[in-house]
Amino acid sequence: MLGTFVALDQLAAQFVEPFLIGHGIGVSPVALLFSAMYWTWLWGIPGLLLATPLTACLKVAGDYIPELGFLAVLLGVDQHSEDYHEYYRILLELDQAGARSLAVRYCDEHGLEATFDDIIRPTLIFMGEERSEDHISQENENYIIDTTREIIAELGNRLSKPHMTPRLRILGVCAPGEGHSLGLLMLLELLRQEGAAASFVGDDKSVEEVRGFARRFTPDVVCLSCTVTDYLAAGVELIQELKKDSPQLMIIAGGEAATAEPSKLLMAGCSQICWSKNEARRVIRSLGSRRARFRVVGTTVPVAKS
Repeated sequence: MLGTFVALDQLAAQFVEPFLIGHGIGVSPVALLFSAMYWTWLWGIPGLLLATPLTACLKVAGDYIPELGFLAVLLGVDQHSEDYHEYYRILLELDQAGARSLAVRYCDEHGLEATFDDIIRPTLIFMGEERSEDHISQENENYIIDTTREIIAELGNRLSKPHMTPRLRILGVCAPGEGHSLGLLMLLELLRQEGAAASFVGDDKSVEEVRGFARRFTPDVVCLSCTVTDYLAAGVELIQELKKDSPQLMIIAGGEAATAEPSKLLMAGCSQICWSKNEARRVIRSLGSRRARFRVVGTTVPVAKS
């Protein structure tokens, strides 16, 4: 009887508990088994009793101390996690194919919008924090931005479907001089999936270049992104020039700078300030519905002012 009890106790301690407890504390069961053997060899019974807490402490140290990050890899549970931390880690390793594969797989399982909300956007926020604290270099930041821009476009192209015309024509622009366009690109891809003909004018365009593109594209809506306060004045000038060319043009604006000082953009002729991409999509959907109704009676869709 005593032998059976000892055997069952050791079976539970050495094989069952590592698999049950190990996942709970984020430690690999295999790591726990090797840890138990090592500490038992080193300290005997006290080492066996301390093996699990010591291993857990080392794992936590690896999670939060960059110099000990290798411990998190060696001791951690391989969960094949596909969240923005994994996407960010892959990009830091300069593995463009791996980042693309993760994003495509997540998009196939959860959809385009969820991929933007759960993977891309949190990665960009985290990247900004890491860069501000000088944890990553300017080259790392540029690589993440450039790779993510390509992935955003590829995800949208994979899901593109033929649409009936006519469609709402939407032009995405950034305030002249500003380079923060990834949020706008994600919005444009979502609008394309909803049936709009959306186009991005490009980065680092002057007011005149944007005006020329708008004359050729003849958009129904212009989506202006302005996230940096230093470029707010340029955004105001752009709105004024676009309204000179097309007084009835609907212009909606978003971004941190736009929402921080909405009155300047509204006075320049902006139709509405949107605090989120979902709000912008609702405004554009509403315009599309009104346009469809007015097309039936052959009148012009009025532009709503905020």
